[in-house]
Order: sequence, then C-alpha cells, then structure tokens
Amino acid sequence: MAKNPSLKTLGQLLYHKHLSLFTPLSVLFLGILLWGLKSVVPNVSTYLESSLFVIGLFFLGIPHGAIDHLLESRNFDTKPTSNFIIKYVSAAAIYLILWLVLPNLALVFFLVYSAWHFGQGDINEWQPQNKNHFKSWAWGILIFAIVLGGHVSETNTILTNMNVNNIPLNDTEGRIASGFFIGFAIIWAIIERQKRMLISCLMLAVGVQLSLITAFGLYFIGQHSVNGWSHLKKGLKVGNKDLFIKAFPFT
Repeated sequence: MAKNPSLKTLGQLLYHKHLSLFTPLSVLFLGILLWGLKSVVPNVSTYLESSLFVIGLFFLGIPHGAIDHLLESRNFDTKPTSNFIIKYVSAAAIYLILWLVLPNLALVFFLVYSAWHFGQGDINEWQPQNKNHFKSWAWGILIFAIVLGGHVSETNTILTNMNVNNIPLNDTEGRIASGFFIGFAIIWAIIERQKRMLISCLMLAVGVQLSLITAFGLYFIGQHSVNGWSHLKKGLKVGNKDLFIKAFPFT
C-alpha cells in the first residue's frame, strides 16, 4: 500500500522541527550538568570546564570563522585572495594600534561590534516576528549584559589586566542586574513564541552559575559557532570532515 505523500511531508516537517531543538537542549543540559558537578566536585568541574572550552574552541569556535573567504565566493575550492588577506590584516593592524593607543575606545568598539554580530546571527537564525535591526541590537546587548553582569569580579580582573575601565558594580549588584536581564529575555522569548530563544535564555541563566569562560563558551561555541558551522555546511554543501580539513590551516 502506497504511503500518503501528505503524511510523509508532515512527518518530515515534524522531524526537522524537533531536530532544531536537539542542539540547544544538549548545550543547556551540558550547562546544567557542569553546574551540578561544580556543586559536588568543584576541582574536577574546573578542569572539565577548561578542557571542554579549549576543545570546543579548537574544533568549532575558531574554525567557523577561519574560512570567511568561502562565504564571499560560495565556492568550497576558492582560496583566499590577496585583496581579502590585505583587508583582514589591515583591519587587525588598525585594531591593534587602537588597543595600544586608546584601549577603552577599542573595548567599546569590540563590544558594540560583537553585540551586533551575535545578535544578528541569532535573530536571523530564529526568524522572530517582525525581524529588524533593533531586535538584533537588543539581543546582542542582552547577551553581554547577562554574561558579564553575572561575573563582575572575573570580568573586572580581565579588564584591569587590559588597562581599561572596570564595571562599576559589585558581584551582588551585577547578579541582580543579570537576573533582571534574564527575566526580560525570557519574557521576550515567550512573546515571540520562540522555543530556541527561550532555551538560549535558560542556557545563559545557567551560565551565570558557572565561570565566566564557561558561560561564554556555552554561548559562543555551543550556540553561535554551531549555527555558523551549520550554515557553512549547508551553503557549501559539504560535510563536517571536509569543512574542518579546509578550515584547519587557518585555525
């Protein structure tokens, strides 16, 4: 007996719909697992968190941005052009000089650009109602407000070593602010009826209970880099192995 095409199509739609939740739920579960482990055996948790961050950064975090030249041509066999290399090296050199001369301004520029980059990537991925630039900016700012606000002492230690201004809050004030932003983000996700956005909010909330590097890693590697890697595979029509081999020399 022949299968009903309509039922087959419906089945495929349901499969892909739930599949899209698998990765964010897995990252959320990992965060909860690390949180529980931190409460029981903090020394083991610290080692595991650091190890996972390094591994994730090597296999996804850096590689997903190391082959940006392929995005211009949409050709997997394209090699970086001299013009592309010059633009990248020049931008890096200018930014380095800015860090040396005006570190506070360089930090602001970095945070503003990163907020836009992360926010735009997630909003484009989730496709909420009435998608616009304001939502990209708002979500990107929320990410940094939650992560940095939840780890004021750790963040200020890094900022001090970088010779830039510290966050003018103590740990308690930072966590209160972070909690407020988490609540706002959850309400926003519910209004948008975006399950993946809601899971992301919960992941960021769990990250506040972990170290700064782990909280950032859960988002940057587990969400941003995974989505970017997925888009590269789809756009270039290649598998994980071939894409990683291509990215490895630039990593």
